[in-house]
Amino acid sequence: MPGEGTYAAFISYSHATDHALGPLLQEGVEKFAKPWYRARRRRVFLDNSVLAAESDLTQAILDGLANADNFLLLASPASAQSRWVAKEVAWWLENRDRRTLFVLLTDGEAVWDNGVLDTGRTTALPEALHDVPEPRCVDLRGVRDIALDPRNPQWESVLADVVAPLDGIEKTELIGHHITERRRTKRTVTAAISVLVVLLAAAVIFAVRSEQQSDRAQRQTLVATSRQLVAQAAAIRDSRPDIARQLLAQAYRMSPTAEVLGALMESPSIPRLVPTPSTAVDVAFSPRENVIAVATKEGIALYEGMSERAKIPLTDATAVRFSPDGELVAATTSGGAVLVAEAADPVRRSVWNAGTTGLSSLAFVPGKPVLTVTGSAARTWLLDVTDPPAPRLITDFAPNSDSLGTTSAVSADGRTIALPGSEDTVELWDITGSPTRKAVLAGHTGDVRILRFASVGDLLASGAQDDTVRLWNTAIPGQYSVLSGASLFVQSLAFAPDGVALAFGDGNGVVHLWDVSDPIRPRTSQPLLGHTDTIHGLSFSADSRTLATAGGNVRLWNVLNAARSAAVTVLPGHSHTLAFGANHQLATGFPTKLYDLTNVTRPREIRTLRTFNVGGSPQLAFSPDGTRIASGLPVALTDPATGDTPVHTDHAASVVFRRDGELIGAAPSPGVFRLWVPDGDRVRAAAELPGSDVTPHGISFGSDDRAVTKGDKGETLQLWDVRDPDAPRLLRSYDTRTDPIESVLFHPTGDVVITGSRTGLITVWDIADGVRPATALRHLGGVRHLALHPDGKRLASAGVSGEVVLWDITDPARPVEVSTLRAGGRYTAAAIAFSPDGTMLGGADGVRTTIWSIDVPQLLSRLCTDSSRIPETEWRQYLPDVPYDPPCA
Repeated sequence: MPGEGTYAAFISYSHATDHALGPLLQEGVEKFAKPWYRARRRRVFLDNSVLAAESDLTQAILDGLANADNFLLLASPASAQSRWVAKEVAWWLENRDRRTLFVLLTDGEAVWDNGVLDTGRTTALPEALHDVPEPRCVDLRGVRDIALDPRNPQWESVLADVVAPLDGIEKTELIGHHITERRRTKRTVTAAISVLVVLLAAAVIFAVRSEQQSDRAQRQTLVATSRQLVAQAAAIRDSRPDIARQLLAQAYRMSPTAEVLGALMESPSIPRLVPTPSTAVDVAFSPRENVIAVATKEGIALYEGMSERAKIPLTDATAVRFSPDGELVAATTSGGAVLVAEAADPVRRSVWNAGTTGLSSLAFVPGKPVLTVTGSAARTWLLDVTDPPAPRLITDFAPNSDSLGTTSAVSADGRTIALPGSEDTVELWDITGSPTRKAVLAGHTGDVRILRFASVGDLLASGAQDDTVRLWNTAIPGQYSVLSGASLFVQSLAFAPDGVALAFGDGNGVVHLWDVSDPIRPRTSQPLLGHTDTIHGLSFSADSRTLATAGGNVRLWNVLNAARSAAVTVLPGHSHTLAFGANHQLATGFPTKLYDLTNVTRPREIRTLRTFNVGGSPQLAFSPDGTRIASGLPVALTDPATGDTPVHTDHAASVVFRRDGELIGAAPSPGVFRLWVPDGDRVRAAAELPGSDVTPHGISFGSDDRAVTKGDKGETLQLWDVRDPDAPRLLRSYDTRTDPIESVLFHPTGDVVITGSRTGLITVWDIADGVRPATALRHLGGVRHLALHPDGKRLASAGVSGEVVLWDITDPARPVEVSTLRAGGRYTAAAIAFSPDGTMLGGADGVRTTIWSIDVPQLLSRLCTDSSRIPETEWRQYLPDVPYDPPCA
């Protein structure tokens, strides 16, 4: 039986691979063979569940180790490389009996020969265990993908293997206890049901109340099940995206909770699976259209979106690329063949043979009808493809190299090719004439596996067996920086065409995203998980918004800059201007442009608006009926239908309409807010609001004759009576010096005002008596803008650190976070807004304007379009008590 420690066991694992299995194992161990009346039989330490409120992670881990009787290591290649796992194992071996350490193998290999570890074949154990006699080992690899339920015989057997030594009893005896407790629970439930039946019969006289209670319980059950499906979809969104989409659709169907709405808004970031017939070894996006080429051992398949358009037979294909104009597609094979085909008519193709095996890299030379092909030992051929049906050899050459690399890359100007060189170097060759080596780049400590040039400039990326990617300046040869994070070698690389993002894939099936807009100081974001095979190929779409990854199957990820994204449209912004008008119109950007977003995924530019000067205005606003745009100082009105040029002498740093369109608040910065009264096509200046402090979103009108403003330095919240615009009256002022405010929003009903502060705090005010019924600290840094959905039940807040948070404020006193969205930049002077019909949310961050969809029917339709109907076997796994009724039938 367990000792006197606080925990029966301490679980050590890698979050990268076992983040889902760890909590399931913890729950299984704690509850195995437990009496029904106990919450758990034994306590198990797991960092994610135990340390939620801890402030000192290291000390908490040490305390957990010190108070545990046994050590459970979830062994995998990722945990073998984890610094935290290594430290935990080392501490246990130093301070505890090694016989209390148990290995639970979840991935990779752990091989012992006569009690001695075979380090050559072992990939799943940290070095600290390499010299330790063979511990007790349980193989969990076979149960990772089954339904992990205590009633599942496979999972029950595995749990018994783990729990029996913890309790110090035989496995058979433990299983006997487990079965006994299960039967006892069943008898108890049966007895309880019998009692309930008797009570129900006695309560017939209260039929009406019972029916009401039943309806409420049913709604609660639907809500609980809906929330459970959202959580389950989040857990498998990367590994099983099609099932995740179906679960979200069913969750909304059962109960449209705030959690479901948030998950629907974020659903465009779920990867899409391309239905390839076999394992993909490479993938390439066409630079001219939404077409991808996928290389498999059977040949090349062209897909338009998710639909297959054409097949090109080719045995043992190894790589595929499109020409810069998108007219040609080329591929190599391990047998030495080079395919060149017309993308529009793949029947028109030719095959050139290199006369050797091992071809696995090719690239078109920008600006020239030349194709480069690279094979073993970096031998390279240059082919003239002026006449695609008859490629002609220009020359071939090979660096004097001992590298095993078969990769190459051609620079954006078409003058340089990069090849792997001797002693883990990269060689740069001039190919404008006879190929000549011109520079050698040294720094890697492992063989170079993959090379890629950025689409513009002289930036080169190289990935190697040392698990790093290095960024090089090839104009003045030298190293910019080193990117880490890969494991089992860097296998693939791709630059986004806009030059902002770099993606690289490793042998563990992980795709790493980096922002390399500043190659000296690159920044990383959360990796893309879900693949189970080596990432052999990566390619960005022409607009840099979609990343295709080939790791066994092919997945399409919605990305923005160096992060996954839920945005449905991104427009060039370069300003903090954002205003929605009627009929799906949007004004944004610098210069200010008017767009038609009727088809939100394909915006149509209508015209450029001169709202202040030739460049545009920092702030503008549509009238509530969408017939006029207010901008500049003095405030002038523009007809968006004609684009008439208004007359201004200065720009407006803030422009806000009252909801009836009969009053405008606008001001310069610095300055104070002034009231402006529309009079036909003209606007008359009324009185100033003394003591107010101009920020873009520092004034808001109520549905009556009141307004709120941000006071001087944000240290007060001011409530005004603006019934007479020429003589506004300050009703009261609220002290906000302890947390100065940045933005204000008057709710259209009642006396509710919402403010955002410099510290990221969102406060709900009841201005009738000055109380603050709710606060929420969610943002990092100031809350620059607040926007209200037309239904008054949803609020959006923009934080300076770059996040847009959507809130459910059906009850303003209890705001509930729905989702967090990111646009890839910082919202230093943000503008966010909902469209008048409530189907879109937009944000302008000074670099771009991002549009998210909150059109539920459209989002649900996309879920069903991007995934096949959930099979009945999967339905039973997630909804065992609900009749099979697929949401996308």
